[in-house]
Amino acid sequence: MLVEEGARSQQGQIVGAPEQVAERLASFVRHGFTFLNLWPDGDMTAQLERLAKEVVPAIRALADR
Repeated sequence: MLVEEGARSQQGQIVGAPEQVAERLASFVRHGFTFLNLWPDGDMTAQLERLAKEVVPAIRALADR
């Protein structure tokens, strides 16, 4: 997974802007997944920070819909 605007996806990888990544992951939650094992790509510190601040809160909001 790579949270980066304009990033190109490789097979089996979720990439894109925070909103895009959150929407894709929220779809798993809406389909019954109760655990997401996130494997960031790129700069680990920056990716973890973006996940915590931008993606996870959006997943929670989207999954409740």
